[in-house]
Amino acid sequence: RFAEEPYAESFWRLLFLLFKEIIMNSIKIAELLRNSRFTFFENGDFEVEHAVITYKNFSGKGNEFNPAGGKRTFALCLPTDIGEHLRDQGWNIRIAAPKKEGDIPILYTECVVNMDSMYPPTVELLSTFNGKTTRTALEGDAVARLDKVWIENVDVRIHPYKHDRPPYIYKGYANDIRVTQSQGGSHFGGKYDNYSEE
Repeated sequence: RFAEEPYAESFWRLLFLLFKEIIMNSIKIAELLRNSRFTFFENGDFEVEHAVITYKNFSGKGNEFNPAGGKRTFALCLPTDIGEHLRDQGWNIRIAAPKKEGDIPILYTECVVNMDSMYPPTVELLSTFNGKTTRTALEGDAVARLDKVWIENVDVRIHPYKHDRPPYIYKGYANDIRVTQSQGGSHFGGKYDNYSEE
């Protein structure tokens, strides 16, 4: 009887997304990067549609890379040509080393989400249920929700911040983040995603 229930589809999709998340850190990232579209602007900003992000820390919790905590970040994965281009311009480009045989080294750059700035980034979460999409603005600490949601798509605009920390000149700061939440990751079949927050 469970297979006949409307929630069965969400259950199996949730399992699929869990498996997808587990293998995300291998060759799958390289495949997903083929769909990413980068647009560069004269002021140094660039936009990424269908961005691939990992190492999410939108809550700013302390970890091995940020022991003191307080800094909200995510890693933006980059195709090889884009990563090398940014590195030549002075960006801090890192390499995620292969974890097992057959994996492909992935280039990425850490991006900061400064919600305490005088001009914080625009961050929106879009959820869809029964064909209706709800847009929720995430302000301040609410941006930490992105650490837990199942992500279907990310579009992001990055601004280069210039600093004096040789040998790197630029660090990326998010100006605009639009996250589409996967329906498969919504509890109760996503029926509560349809309500706006007060």
